[in-house]
Amino acid sequence: MPKGVHGYWVVWLTRMDGHMGLANSVALKLAGVTNLSKDPNGGTIMSTANGGVNSCLNHEFGIPSPLLHSVLSLMILGCCYCQQPDHLLDDEDAAIRKLGVDRAQKGSYRFRSLLSSNALLALGSDWPVTSAYPLRAIRTAMKRIPPGWGNAWIPSERLSLNDALIGHLISAARACFLENEMGSLSTGKFSDFVVLSTDSWDDFATEGSASVNATYLGGVQAYP
Repeated sequence: MPKGVHGYWVVWLTRMDGHMGLANSVALKLAGVTNLSKDPNGGTIMSTANGGVNSCLNHEFGIPSPLLHSVLSLMILGCCYCQQPDHLLDDEDAAIRKLGVDRAQKGSYRFRSLLSSNALLALGSDWPVTSAYPLRAIRTAMKRIPPGWGNAWIPSERLSLNDALIGHLISAARACFLENEMGSLSTGKFSDFVVLSTDSWDDFATEGSASVNATYLGGVQAYP
């Protein structure tokens, strides 16, 4: 959709299960949707700090290769790709039923493909549907091994530890329009952080697991 990138075409995408819809800026304008519009029942209209309306492509577990360019075009329009890695732990059967074996095995949870194309990939939890524990989601993004599987689901789409952390931190903050307040330890931002049980990034990157020894909120120890 090359014209859509320049704002001439109306774009409206829906997920096959009806759980999510995505409109580009042209569609939002024609529909009269602004940052002052009331949220629809069961949904949320996200707006930027300067009053504009932005969109996130959320929960979309399957992106066939022919549509990857279109999704990246939406990123140019100011959209980000929000995904919950832990969903892939129990989505393999649903993906095959809805997408077919070939598409499910080639186009599901394309973390690495999106990052390699310079897309903004924001990671997080879908609690209470999935676990709220971020270290588990980080491990899932790195390993991509559903229960009962011996190998990764599309190994080429696995993330490095660094990319998984970025997705859960500064990119997630950007998706919420809070990158100036959180997402990294920088002057003027909230000093919220955890101390992990491991003192080796190499071991953490290899095993993808650790426990939390201490939690700090606003620079003050809150746990234990």
